[in-house]
Amino acid sequence: MPVRETVAVRRRSVLFAMFALAQAAVAPAQSQAVRTLSAVEGEAPRVGLRLLAAVPIDGAEIPAHCPETGAVFVTASAGISMLQLGYGSRFEVVRTIDLAVAGEEFALDGASATHVAVDPAGRRFAAAAVVPEDHAGVPGRVLLLATATGEPLASLIVGYHPDCVAFTPDGSRLLVANEGEPMVYPDGSVCDPPGSVSVIDLSFVADHDDPALLSRAHVRTAYFEGPALDAALALPCDADKRLRIHPRCASSPASDLEPEYIVGHGERAWVTLQENNAIAVLNLATFRWERIAGLGTIHQTLDASDRDGGALVRQQFDTLPMPDQMALIEGPTGLFLLTANEGDTRGRMGEGGAVLADRARFADLSEQGRLSPADAFRHDRSEAGVGRLFVCGFWGDIDGDGRPEAPAAQGSRSISVHRADTLERVADTGSQIESALAALVPDIFNASDESPPTPDDRSPERGPEPEGIAIGVIDDARYAFVSCERPGAVAIVDVTIPSMPRLVAIEPAAREGLLGPEGLCFIPASRGGGGRDLLLVAFEGSGKLAVYEVTAARNGSR
Repeated sequence: MPVRETVAVRRRSVLFAMFALAQAAVAPAQSQAVRTLSAVEGEAPRVGLRLLAAVPIDGAEIPAHCPETGAVFVTASAGISMLQLGYGSRFEVVRTIDLAVAGEEFALDGASATHVAVDPAGRRFAAAAVVPEDHAGVPGRVLLLATATGEPLASLIVGYHPDCVAFTPDGSRLLVANEGEPMVYPDGSVCDPPGSVSVIDLSFVADHDDPALLSRAHVRTAYFEGPALDAALALPCDADKRLRIHPRCASSPASDLEPEYIVGHGERAWVTLQENNAIAVLNLATFRWERIAGLGTIHQTLDASDRDGGALVRQQFDTLPMPDQMALIEGPTGLFLLTANEGDTRGRMGEGGAVLADRARFADLSEQGRLSPADAFRHDRSEAGVGRLFVCGFWGDIDGDGRPEAPAAQGSRSISVHRADTLERVADTGSQIESALAALVPDIFNASDESPPTPDDRSPERGPEPEGIAIGVIDDARYAFVSCERPGAVAIVDVTIPSMPRLVAIEPAAREGLLGPEGLCFIPASRGGGGRDLLLVAFEGSGKLAVYEVTAARNGSR
C-alpha cells in the first residue's frame, strides 16, 4: 500500500494549500501553533500535534484511511462520511453514505455504523460495522464499500451488535467483535443476545471489482463456549483474575460476555471484553477459544472526588482496567497488547431502566451495609475522600457473603501493556495521565465533554477515560496516541520499549473546543500524509474530525 515517493513529493505542495483552505473554512486561525504540552519536567515536548483542520462531522467516532485512494471514512450520526485526502482536493466531506438509502439494496434501513476499517492489502475497499435499530433481535451486518467512490459493494450478516471491525495484517480475514448488548423493549421485556466474534474469509478476493464475489464471502461466528470459558468461570470468587459477571447472569454467564474491540495477527485474534474486565484469545486456525482471561485489579492513585477542592490525584484505590480499544506492537521479545483502560458502566444501581446496573457510590454502599465492615473503615468515606467515587457494586465479594470486601472502581485511567501470548500485564502507566492533566491543564481536568468545561466533575466517575489508541513511529521512536474522552485530550506515550511506557506529552484539545475524542488514525508520511505524518482524531462530543500534523523536536520540524 505504500505511496510512491515521487508522487508524495509532487503532492506535498498541493496538500499544504489544501490544508490552508480547509483550515480557513473549519479551524481557528490560532490552532496552527503547536500547543502540545510536555509531560516530562524540564524538557520541551518530544512530539507535538499541530492542528491543520477541524472538519464538521456530527457524531464523528471512528476514522480510517485508504492510502491507495486518499479517502478517509468516518462513522458518524448520519451514516459514514467520506473525505478526500488525495491529489487536488480539499479536506472536506465529499460524500455521506446514508445507510437508509443503502438499505434499499442491502437491508440497512434504520441502522447505524459503529466502526470502519480499510483493507490493508490494497484491494480498495473498506468494511463498516452496521447495527440495526433492533440490535438485540436482529443480527448486525458488515457493509463493504469501494474506497474510490464510497459505493456499497456487499453486505454480510454477522453476530448481534457488531461494534468493531479489523482486518488481519495480510487482509485474508476480517474480524468482527459482536457486542451483543441487551435491549429493553417498550413493553418492558428484555432481550440479551449472545456476544460473539465473526470471521469473514477474504483470502480469495483479488480486488473489489467483483461485488458478487464479495457478497459470497464465508462468514463464521464463534460464540463463547468450551474449555477456555469453563476454566475462566471455575476460578473462585476470591481470585483476582476472575471474570466480572453480573449477578443477574450468574446462571448463564456466557450471555454476559460483550466483545468490544478486536485485533488480529497470524492465526490469533484478541478481543477486549470491556464490561467483563477481560481479554479473550481466539485461535483462527482451530476456531476455538484458547484463553478467556480476567485482567484483575490495578491499585491506582487517582482523584476520587469532585468536592476535594481541585485537581488532587492523591487517593489510593483498587481499579478494574476494563479496556476499550487496544493495539498490537512488536517488541524484542515478542508481541505485546496495549490497552486503553477507559472503564465502563451499565447504569447506576437503584435506578430504573438499567437492566444490568452495576455502579454505586462508595459511601452509599457503606451506609447501606453492603460493604464489609473492614473495608468500609479502610478508606476515607468523606465527600473529599472516596465517598463519592463510583465503584462496581458487586465486585470484591471475596467470601461470598454478598458484601464486597475489596470493591474496585471501573476504569484504571491508564494504559497497560500485556504479553500477547500469556496476557500477563508487564507494565502500566499508573497515574501518569491523570497527574499530567492535573498539573498541566487544571482548567479542563476531568471535565465533562461539554462547553464550557466543568473541571473535576468527572473525578468520581472514570476520570479522563483513555479510550482510543493508535500507534505511530516518529524518528525511530514508537508512540501510542491515546484519546482521553473527558473532556478532550490526546496523551502521547513513548512505547519504544514496551515494558517501560512513558507519557511524554499532552495535547489539550478541549482548549480548542474539541471535545469527547473517540477513535484515532495515524497516517505516516510515506502512506499518504503528503510528506508529513498525520493524526486523525474523531471528536464525537463536538462533532469534528481533527487533522493534526505530528511534529518532532529532534528533527527540527517544530
